[in-house]
Amino acid sequence: MSQVKVTTLMNADGSKQATSNDVIDGATKTKLFSPFSLAMLAGVDDAAIRGSITAAKSGVNADITSMTGLTTALSVGQGGTGVTTTAAQLSALQTAGAYGKTNILGTVSQTAGVPTGALMEYVTNGNGEAWKFACGLMICTRARSYSLVTADFVVYGGIWYYYGSWTFPVAFTSPPVLTGGARAAGRINALNGDPNTTTTIGYFSIIDYASPPNVSMVEKVVAVGRWF
Repeated sequence: MSQVKVTTLMNADGSKQATSNDVIDGATKTKLFSPFSLAMLAGVDDAAIRGSITAAKSGVNADITSMTGLTTALSVGQGGTGVTTTAAQLSALQTAGAYGKTNILGTVSQTAGVPTGALMEYVTNGNGEAWKFACGLMICTRARSYSLVTADFVVYGGIWYYYGSWTFPVAFTSPPVLTGGARAAGRINALNGDPNTTTTIGYFSIIDYASPPNVSMVEKVVAVGRWF
């Protein structure tokens, strides 16, 4: 028969039930202890006792499958986010450097080639439109219509050229590649970018293959380069 030594136990009236020097046999202890206490006493080691009361082990363990009822958010160091709402989590992530819908579009910036601002910036002014990207890429465009007369063209080898220029809406760090298209009603035209384009002004020529009359020209140009 199993035996266990116990420390002093007291009755409700204050009288002593047993002391550490008393020996309680199996039959007697069922009267002195609740089923919960007996389960604890039956445990031969920490793991057995935790199993009897379905308690999780501290530290590394694999017996916690879910957690409910928390009122304090777990910190990042504890495997949580440190906040209690999705909006607060997104805000914290963006503050730490992540991108979301509130900081994708804005002012781009960089330090030593590493982005420090938004992913994309949009610029529009009287010179056209520009899209600046965090990687350094920049694209500028312009679309316009205007009138030309024959005297605006210069003829070389039977081909008529109109030389135009475009001040970019945003300056490039080095001369960009410029291309585009132009067309007058009833005419065959082409637009060529000029290698003399600078970081701030694009140069191009519009070609007409016959002596052009007074025309209304539709022109669209695009320049691709870098803002840093």
